[in-house]
Amino acid sequence: MSKMRSSLYIRTRAIVLAVILMSVSTLAFAQVRHKVSVGGADIVLVPPGTDANFSLTAIERADGTITGQYQDVFGAGLQPGVHAQVTCLSVSGNQAWVSGVVTHTPPALDFLLGFGVGTRLEDNGTSANDTPDRLSFSIFFVDPNICSLQLGDAIFPLFDVNNGQITIR
Repeated sequence: MSKMRSSLYIRTRAIVLAVILMSVSTLAFAQVRHKVSVGGADIVLVPPGTDANFSLTAIERADGTITGQYQDVFGAGLQPGVHAQVTCLSVSGNQAWVSGVVTHTPPALDFLLGFGVGTRLEDNGTSANDTPDRLSFSIFFVDPNICSLQLGDAIFPLFDVNNGQITIR
């Protein structure tokens, strides 16, 4: 009887330990290290609404997993724009670099399928009194993980966001 209780005790402790370890690993996966989002009119050098729109969401979890979607809808008959699966997110202060693999394009841009596309973002707050948030154009690369290089103005010059909001946390 004593051996039975001892064996049951050991099994119970092993099960409890396994449940605790699974919970901790699930929590680690669920923890978000960085989250970047933007949505609004595309950046153009003419009044808002004359081009199309831009949106993305990128999440980096504590385990290093990067997920997200990237959509740049162009004007000039290039609908529905370029869609990418986010594979790279790099954050430094109020700036972020996001890039990924192009998964959908309008027929005229099919040659971009499988290429990388990236952008740089700057979150300057949410108040009307704050400096406007800024965003670069979508730039296409061979490497979908280009964001890890944190390239500056020479590749990703920033422009004021016409409307919409950039959030970097």
